[in-house]
Formats: sequence, structure tokens, C-alpha cells
Amino acid sequence: MSECPRCKSNSIKLGSNIIIQVGKTRSKKVDILECPKCGLVYYESSKE
Repeated sequence: MSECPRCKSNSIKLGSNIIIQVGKTRSKKVDILECPKCGLVYYESSKE
């Protein structure tokens, strides 16, 4: 499991391998996560 960058508790994965636009010409696969303790929704680079 991933760790919340704000409160360091375990996070829940909401989506996997989502493609987001980075700039005008590049895209990147990310995982969308949510912290159940503080409510932060964030993304991390997908490891796959």
C-alpha cells in the first residue's frame, strides 16, 4: 500500500494506470489514491 504524503497513513487506490496529460505533448500513467484519514486525493506514477 502507498503512504499518504500529508499524514503518512495507508491510502486506498481509486484507479490504476490512468493516463494524464503532462504538458502539451506528453502523457503519463498514474495511480489515483485517497487517504481515508485526512481525505487527500493524490496521484503517483504507476509502477507498471
